[in-house]
Amino acid sequence: MIFSSLSKEQLEAVESTEGYVRVLASAGSGKTRALTYRYVYLVNELGLSTENIACITFTNKAAGEMKKRIRSMIGDHDTGYICTFHGMGVKILREEIHYIGWPSRFRILDEEDQESILKRVYKTLNITKNEITFKKAKNIITRKKDIHPLGYVSLLQKGSAHSIYSTEENNLETQIFYEYLKEQKKEFCLDFDDLVCIPLAIFHVHKDIEQKWAKRFLYVMVDEFQDVSATNYALCEALSGYHKNLFVVGDPDQLIYEWRGARMIYFMDFDKTHPNTKTIFMNTNYRSAEGVIKAANSLIAYNRNRIPKEMVSTKPSKLLATYYHGKSGNDEADFVSEAIQILNEKGVSYSDIAILYRAHYVSREFEQSLLRNKVPYFIHSGVPFYQRKEIKDILSYMRLVDSDSNIDFERAVQNPKRGIGEKKLQYLSTYAEENGLSLYEALKKCASQTLFEKTGAADFISLIEDAKRSTSGISLSDFVNMLFSFSGLEDELRQTGDDERLDNIASLKASIQELEDNSSEEITLKDYLDEISIYTSADIVTKKEAVNLMTIHAAKGLEYPYVFVVGMNEGIFPSSRVTKIEQVEEERRLAYVAFTRAKEKLFITESEGNKENMTFRYPSRFIFNVSLKNVSSVIELSADLIDHAQSYIKNKECEEVQGKFLFKLDDKVNHKVFGDGVVVSLEPDGMLLIKFDRFEDPRKVQQYSVRLLD
Repeated sequence: MIFSSLSKEQLEAVESTEGYVRVLASAGSGKTRALTYRYVYLVNELGLSTENIACITFTNKAAGEMKKRIRSMIGDHDTGYICTFHGMGVKILREEIHYIGWPSRFRILDEEDQESILKRVYKTLNITKNEITFKKAKNIITRKKDIHPLGYVSLLQKGSAHSIYSTEENNLETQIFYEYLKEQKKEFCLDFDDLVCIPLAIFHVHKDIEQKWAKRFLYVMVDEFQDVSATNYALCEALSGYHKNLFVVGDPDQLIYEWRGARMIYFMDFDKTHPNTKTIFMNTNYRSAEGVIKAANSLIAYNRNRIPKEMVSTKPSKLLATYYHGKSGNDEADFVSEAIQILNEKGVSYSDIAILYRAHYVSREFEQSLLRNKVPYFIHSGVPFYQRKEIKDILSYMRLVDSDSNIDFERAVQNPKRGIGEKKLQYLSTYAEENGLSLYEALKKCASQTLFEKTGAADFISLIEDAKRSTSGISLSDFVNMLFSFSGLEDELRQTGDDERLDNIASLKASIQELEDNSSEEITLKDYLDEISIYTSADIVTKKEAVNLMTIHAAKGLEYPYVFVVGMNEGIFPSSRVTKIEQVEEERRLAYVAFTRAKEKLFITESEGNKENMTFRYPSRFIFNVSLKNVSSVIELSADLIDHAQSYIKNKECEEVQGKFLFKLDDKVNHKVFGDGVVVSLEPDGMLLIKFDRFEDPRKVQQYSVRLLD
């Protein structure tokens, strides 16, 4: 029986099917395995249809891997409801968006598309990016949608929400928001915020539709539940509201996305908000060696806002994590390079090694050292796969064939160049607006005019019309090959000789072929564009024989045999921008995530030197949290450095908790029982440490129990 390979805790999670179930799954404890087998158990053992099971993940990559594993065990079944929150939103909207008067073939905007719309908005309002950057504008739009989701959806529907916003000052931010919504409605475009907000708005107004979807899903499972936002949570509640079988799995110790809306309280208080919740702990770590786990456990124990638990490793080892203190940034970087070379000489592949850091700027000295020492490396950053120019170019043709999208027309008609520049596009835009046409339809009407005689307009129209006729006659992979070749994109890329861009196209084709091979039904152009529209990062990864460099946020969900966590200094990690206890705890969780990426061996490094403000760079408090007894130090820290560092950290911690207190250091206070004293410390748990005149040692007391002396 396939379930015999599961641990006791994993099996308990699999077989706990009814009601509310919360699984606290530590790093490396096999939560994906438990989720996968639970899905298989529901299908093979309970006889459920896959159409009645929703399994929501946070990344398309995770959803894809889960589908692949599940299909290998249950056979040729539709697994469409294994998807991300945005993916679930798309599926709901394809059926229900007509309730706001929109067509089912709406267009989903990526970040570059949003900026294309903002360019039009700025032109209409006669403003520039110097006044409000696109980044700030997108944040404004997200915030306003969060504040009045029903209002903005009503505005997208029929313009009836103006009164909801009328109390706001009619300032530039509001004008940008209104114009952005107008542009969205004009082309029936949705951004990522809409994909969850609009289904919730429809559910709010049409309770029968909410019931329809809630009845459809007998079981709802949610991965990485510690990362859910308010809208994510609301969607989970709606989908599980009828059968009340909601299974959530996650690890609050790995919450690192509070800055983008994740709220830990939903996981922490799940048993309080959902009656008769069953809580299962999965604390056995199957990934990391004992030395790695010892460092991670001792670090995260310093967080107070958590559910206490401790990982247990299945890989006993006497090797502790290695700690290196450098005299300079170059010294630290050279230690890392030399350690990597030694590992490689012992047979370790470069691709099995990762260097993780808090922010991209930290990588500079390490890159320089790796180059000097001829160590190959690859930086996991830059442009995500589906945002790369050559990928967006071919996708613009596919979307134009599917929906006559104006955004995609502008891109496709100019890549490769066909003599249709800004002047001709402006002419088409005016003609299209006056006649109620799309830009592509306008070009078809105007192609015979003198203005377009010497352009490639006729050939372009012929290509798109031929492609439209071909969509139902050939496989998707053959269709993409045809478009890539006949559009001229292939010739243009081959003439540039850019092998990397050609490799990216090859990867795209391979992903489409894999999708077709793993599907029980024909993958149509519409199906593929739905799937691709919600990809937000490099979901196709090119394997390279090179050391992996990346931020810790980018490393979430990955694992490597050997991991170097570098730049572990106060002001770098934790970041100098941290000013509150809650922020420090998130930084500590980030360090915990970094440590637990290591399978065999963890290296922690930092170095002396001066920061930009010329203050001395001290070892991070997280190193002292781990405790020097839990690491193998290459160089012992001097007693003076330890004293100075801990004094510096203590002062920083006092600044971080200052906002929670009515008192400050050195305030003279009086306690009705203990008498007079002086505040000597503001404790992270909200208590005051006071040296009372009548006692030799300071005592902790609650703020309300003392009064300030004049």
